[in-house]
Amino acid sequence: MKPRILIDENEMKLCAAAANQRHANGRKNNRNDVSTTAHSAFKIDLIGVCGEVALIKYFGMEIDWHDIFTAFGTTDVGECWEVRSVTQPHYHLAMWVGGGANETKIKKKLMSGWSKIVINLHGYESAVCYLDGWAFGYDIRDFGYKTTEGDSPFQRNRIKRPSLILDNFYLRKHSSPEEDMKIVCNLRKAFQNK
Repeated sequence: MKPRILIDENEMKLCAAAANQRHANGRKNNRNDVSTTAHSAFKIDLIGVCGEVALIKYFGMEIDWHDIFTAFGTTDVGECWEVRSVTQPHYHLAMWVGGGANETKIKKKLMSGWSKIVINLHGYESAVCYLDGWAFGYDIRDFGYKTTEGDSPFQRNRIKRPSLILDNFYLRKHSSPEEDMKIVCNLRKAFQNK
């Protein structure tokens, strides 16, 4: 069974405030996905923030709201976890290769565990988040499919910037916070000289 994390009403208010801040920052920096309607871009940011909060709660870490409001260019959770939040379980785990950030060239991203989290928003009152699976950054880089390769079935992800995506079949299962962290730490040791 996949880990299930609830974001309650109080946490959701803080998630919405962080999403508003990220949306404002995106507009200021001319981020591509903000060129859509304000509501849909806000929802993209809200889904992303909810995923980060869900993974922080899974690992039993303290939620640093200041970091969530202001972080850019750091790892999403702790020192070694990235989050990709999606709304549909059939969407794939993605690593950006264009649109201003080529994550395949950032060592701290490649040396991180990447968690795919499915977010079910209940209006703007709460969210139920499912930790769908994860992969190590180098695995996504080395075994992912490019979304720019023409008529790929992976285009159904509706990803709006060039990406590498990993088929859901290859994702590791989240087993326990301790075991997941242990595996990522061991992979980081193994890949530290790559």
